[in-house]
Amino acid sequence: MIALRETFGGQVWEARAAVVVEDSSEERTLLYVPPKTIKMVARSTAGGELLRIPTEPWDLGEARSSNRHVLSFAWPDRAHGVLMSWDGDSGRFLGWYVNLQTPLRRTAVGFDAVDHVLDVVVSPEGVWRHKDDHELADALAAGLFTEEDADAFRAERERITRAIDDYDEPFDTSWLNWKPAPAWEAAALCDGWDTPPEPQNSPVEAG
Repeated sequence: MIALRETFGGQVWEARAAVVVEDSSEERTLLYVPPKTIKMVARSTAGGELLRIPTEPWDLGEARSSNRHVLSFAWPDRAHGVLMSWDGDSGRFLGWYVNLQTPLRRTAVGFDAVDHVLDVVVSPEGVWRHKDDHELADALAAGLFTEEDADAFRAERERITRAIDDYDEPFDTSWLNWKPAPAWEAAALCDGWDTPPEPQNSPVEAG
């Protein structure tokens, strides 16, 4: 069991337990997150509300992930990850979710990445839509990223949508019938999940 973490500014922003399904440093990493897994999320130190972007100081509070089986794909040379999900009760395929982020960085407890705010939501039929442009605008206004960063994020998103339209793996049918091992349902955060992340030179550093 490993800790899959989002970090920002030298702090853990979010952490959840994950099972390593496949791991090749030269090709790709596949991770599985079970339904309703306990996770740690960023909440405002002032009011306790859930934060969407790191525009104010935060603490980490306990929450649960959605009732979905999630299989995530990450590659060492791509600034995004792809999440496939299935309903936790029926097993029905729910679609893909593309999270723009730095390539995963290996740590002593698992993997870290810096979120790049923008996302792409893809239906089971392969119809996609952009998500969170307004949050990127807020992040730019707060000085969290530069305009050059934002241009790079948008260019990466365009590459992703072309891959979706071309039915490139994993946006094809090759993984639709994948199922997790029953023993993986007991995933829990490992000791050391809250270890401070190693510093990065830039929020967009590629691992």
